Amino acid sequence: MEIYENSHLKQEDRFDLFHPVINFLFFALVISITMCVMHPIIITISLVCSIAYHIYLKGLKGLKFSILYMLPILILVILVNSLFTHEGETEICVLPWGDCMMLESVVFGIASGAMLVAVIQWFACFSAIISSEKFIYLFGKIIPSGSLILSSALRFIPLFTTKLRSVSQAQKGIGCNVSQGKTKQRVHNTSKILSIIISWSMENAIDTADSMKCRGYGLKNRTSFSIYKFNRDDTLMLIWIIFAALVIIRAWICGDFAYEYYPLLQELKINFSTLFTYLIYFIICISPLLINVFYKIIWKIRISNIKDSKVNNYQQKWELS
Repeated sequence: MEIYENSHLKQEDRFDLFHPVINFLFFALVISITMCVMHPIIITISLVCSIAYHIYLKGLKGLKFSILYMLPILILVILVNSLFTHEGETEICVLPWGDCMMLESVVFGIASGAMLVAVIQWFACFSAIISSEKFIYLFGKIIPSGSLILSSALRFIPLFTTKLRSVSQAQKGIGCNVSQGKTKQRVHNTSKILSIIISWSMENAIDTADSMKCRGYGLKNRTSFSIYKFNRDDTLMLIWIIFAALVIIRAWICGDFAYEYYPLLQELKINFSTLFTYLIYFIICISPLLINVFYKIIWKIRISNIKDSKVNNYQQKWELS
């Protein structure tokens, strides 16, 4: 497996080192199921696993993202659906303007908000794992122009943010920041910073175009270099993803994921088939974290074996001497 540094991650992620096809298939599976299935257990599994993986990837930033952004979104969706949707038959209370708050509406709001948060969290993990190089590798031959534009846009966003921060700090050092001076002066400082950023963006675009032209972009029979190779670990992960997808699709076709919120909350189907499906979906969602735990255990075992072998060598040398 090719090993390279991924600076946008809080710590080394073993799942990031898998082949881009494996990464893409995993996220395509979990995001598709999260968006298409409104079953409470499936949504809960997806939400918990997405938050856990995002926090693992980003550390404290991932935790802040979940609390400061995702939690308000979840509360907002619950409030909007509870206050303005009055379907259902189980009354909780009467609102001040005379409408009734229904239990079914509240539960559906919780499910909808959890699904939205889970999808956003999975896409956050997707953006952390699928870099612009991986995206071009996956779709460069299928949609070369589209993949190039999208990868360039994704690459431009962090560059633009970093440049904006550095320009703001430089302007602050000479007393021309957006937070310094009166209102007229602040507007002037803001326009000056924007002018600098726009000029830098245009210059950077020209440099990129010239670089691509010098490297032969658009020429016929042009080859591309790739560091990605499909190995044994990728094959095993591919088999696991296909197996999990087949189990989930079978459960979907058989109606195991069917759940009605209105007019009354449906009872959850609990049998061997549904429990097996929930377990498979949980394992596939938590697979990136399990992979990291597995490799850390293997690493510790190998380190301990190396230490033991060194100790044995020292003992043998001591006995011979």
